Amino acid sequence: MTQSTLNHGRSVALYTAAADAAIIAPTLATSGASIADLQLGSTVPSVLMLTIVAAGSCTFTDGTVYGYDPVSAKWMQIGLLNRGLVITLTAAVGYAQRVIDVGIFSRIAVSGTLSASTATISLTAIDHI
Repeated sequence: MTQSTLNHGRSVALYTAAADAAIIAPTLATSGASIADLQLGSTVPSVLMLTIVAAGSCTFTDGTVYGYDPVSAKWMQIGLLNRGLVITLTAAVGYAQRVIDVGIFSRIAVSGTLSASTATISLTAIDHI
């Protein structure tokens, strides 16, 4: 059996949210994180790993991922976190989800609501070889 290796690219913190914070859907062309900040040289990432790490026990609800399309100048909903189900986090257990086909977008953003703790949502460019 062959095992693939995982190359980690650049990583950016997208948001740090406080307890009971609602991260609203993006509205500005400058919202979220720039895909250019995640590039390795001239290579635009097509797959990102989105992670949520909390300082304590909490939930993240209504998690939605958006991509900004520079051609239409609009934000597009490109996915739901955890298939739209509640994400339960603790200080010891975070959450990770691949976000694929992001290369056509110039920016990525997330919306949702965090309860009871502080959490950081980050994006990392990844590439399977």
